[in-house]
Parts: sequence; structure tokens; C-alpha cells
Amino acid sequence: MTPNGYGSSSGVAALFFLGVQGRQSDGTWGGGRVKKLVAKASDSGNGMMGATWVDIDNNGTADWVYATDLKGQLWKFDISSSDMTKWASSFVDGAANAPMFQAQSGASGSGDPLPITTAPVVTFPGMGGVMIGFGTGKSIVAGDFPNTSQTQRFYSIWDRGNFGPASVGTPGAADSKRAMPTHASLLGRKLVRDVKTGAVTFHADSEAATINWNDQDGWYLDFPVTPGQESGTGEMVLSTPVVRSGILFFTTVWPDGSGEDRCQTDPFASLYAVSPTGGSVIKGLLPAGVGMAISDPKVLVVSDQTAKDTPPGEEAISIIKRDGEIDLKAPTSSGRVQWRVIPGLKTH
Repeated sequence: MTPNGYGSSSGVAALFFLGVQGRQSDGTWGGGRVKKLVAKASDSGNGMMGATWVDIDNNGTADWVYATDLKGQLWKFDISSSDMTKWASSFVDGAANAPMFQAQSGASGSGDPLPITTAPVVTFPGMGGVMIGFGTGKSIVAGDFPNTSQTQRFYSIWDRGNFGPASVGTPGAADSKRAMPTHASLLGRKLVRDVKTGAVTFHADSEAATINWNDQDGWYLDFPVTPGQESGTGEMVLSTPVVRSGILFFTTVWPDGSGEDRCQTDPFASLYAVSPTGGSVIKGLLPAGVGMAISDPKVLVVSDQTAKDTPPGEEAISIIKRDGEIDLKAPTSSGRVQWRVIPGLKTH
């Protein structure tokens, strides 16, 4: 499974499913060895940038795919059927495919699309369904970074499994459909950065905010204004987030604000760690708050099972970067531990 990426000649966002056996003897991708799913046939100037699949019924085959595009859209595709001709967008509005969500700028979330250039990360919350996390930002061509005219965000959307283009039926009924998630149906939190230490914490107005899961469909974080910038923010997500030991990790980059030629100056970077379900602080994990300064925006986050000095009730996590490692201690879950072993993509 691969997205078509940036610069597609057709201008649409699409997913390709390629058979592992490769091309036919004549060099073509025929004979059912390739399947293409187009998000929106009438689109232009777009591209699918990342995709993640899930096995929702634990039968060893992929059922749903969550994919992100350059126009800030989160798509959901149903590939659960053994008949590839039935693979399609999970949501249709009229005769056209509909995205599950679109990230847009502005306080009301109704401004310009916020591009997504990384794959989403999925988790399975205790209340059922799927949480889909993704960050916005784009640095592909000249002028993309820094973009101080927009505040980029990190989102986590709860897919309850009963969304539709519009609310239908009685809430809670087996055949009811909940309206698609929007900016207004998410809990928003603002972040602030300590200029001296690089620590990122919740703004005072956001610190005590909690999600009402009856009415809200997830959360988002507004990245802090970059030091040295009078307006806007240049901070963005350019690396795919990961979940380790039940904690959501992601890195961001942001301009130094020095006024120097940024083509010759490395950007600053931050590491964030939050609860994937509620977007809240993981107490005792980072030195302070939800984020910290880091020297490398491209890191590998691993659960370190070899650490011998880990106290009871904690788990060792290593952040591996170019110039060394950062060792963290994460609290272990006190509830029932569940996991899914998924060695590779497999369809019917």
C-alpha cells in the first residue's frame, strides 16, 4: 500500500495497492495486481501523503485505511471485502467521496487548509473505536518553511464507527449516524513555550480542559508562537508520529527567528509526548509539560526492554537521535494490558 504523494500529474489524492508478486511477465501491472483508490476524482493540485491501515476485527486482514493529503483532509477507506471491486471510501456525500475530516486554519477552523505530509498514527481507546492522530505542516518546495502566516496543529480524531455525511436517526440507536467530526466538535488546547528552557506547557486557559466524549470527537493542539516571530507560527509536523508504551510521541520543527538566511540555519526542534486519547500530560515523563527542546527532528522512539535500573511501575523509553539518546521513564498502565501483533499488511 502506497500513497501517490506530491506532484501527481493527475492532481488527485490516491492510494495504490500493489501485489507482492510484482508485475506480470510483460512488465505491466495487470491481472489484479494493482488497485487504485482515488479520494476525489474532480480534485486538482493534491496528493495523498500518508496512509495507515488497521485490522478492526482481529482476523489477520486489513479492514480500514486512514490516509492524509496535501489539502489537510483525513480519508477513510473500507478494504474489508475479499472482492477488491468493493473497496471504496467509507463516506460518500451524494455521488462524491467525502473526507472524514479537514484541518483548516483560523480560530474557527474555517480558513485555509492545513497541509498534512505525514502518515496518521492509530490507537484503540478504552471506549472503543479508533483514535487517529496526525500533525499538519509542509516543507517540500521553496517557501513552504517557515510559514508564519498559519498556526499549524496536531489533531486526534475519535472514529466511533458510526459517522455519516449528516446526523441521521436517534442518537444511540443501532442504525443512527453521527455527523462527521468538525473543528467545532473537537476540544482545542493552546501551547506556550518557555524561551529559555524550550519546555512546552499548556496555556493557563487550556490546562484544566477535559473532553466531553458525548458531544466531542477528539482534540487538537495549537502550536505555540515561535520566539522571535511577532505574529503567526512556523512550527510544524514533518515526521510521522508514533505510539510507544501507550504514549503518543511526535516531533516538530520551527524557525530560529534570527533573521539569518534560513537555508543555511538548522531549524529548532521539539519532542512532544501526550496521551493519545485525551491529549493530556504524561506526568513525570518529560522535564516539564508536554514538550521539550531536542537537537534532532528525526528520532527513533523505542521501548527499551534491556534497561535494568527501571523502578517498579515504570517503563524505559529511549529517544534515539543523531548525537545520542534521551532516556525517559514512562508510567506503566495499571489496567488491563492489550496488544495486537500485526506483522504486515494482508488483505482477503
